Amino acid sequence: MYLYFFALDFIDISLTPEFAGLSFDGLVSLLKRDSLRVDNEKQVFDVVDRWINEDSSRLQYSAQLLRSIRWSCLPSSFIDDIVERKEWVVNCPKAVNIINETKN
Repeated sequence: MYLYFFALDFIDISLTPEFAGLSFDGLVSLLKRDSLRVDNEKQVFDVVDRWINEDSSRLQYSAQLLRSIRWSCLPSSFIDDIVERKEWVVNCPKAVNIINETKN
C-alpha cells in the first residue's frame, strides 16, 4: 500500500524528509514502476539528483540510478545542458558512459 501511495504522489512525496532517507533499493524500486506518475522524465532525473546530493555516500549509486531513467523521453537539450553538467555525473566514468550511450 505504501509503494502504491508513492506511485500516485511521487513528486510531492519526493520532497519530504522521509524520502531523503529512502534506501537505494527503495528508490530503484519506485523508479522502475510503470505506475510512477510524473509529468515528464525531467522530474525523475531531478528526484535522482536531489537524492544523490542529499548524502555524498550515495555517489556510488549514480550510474545504477541513471539506468532507471527513460532517456528516450528526455530532450537532447536537457541531457546536454543539465545532465552532463552535474558534478556527480561528470565525476563518475560509468555515468558518463551511460549518458554517451543515450546519444547513440
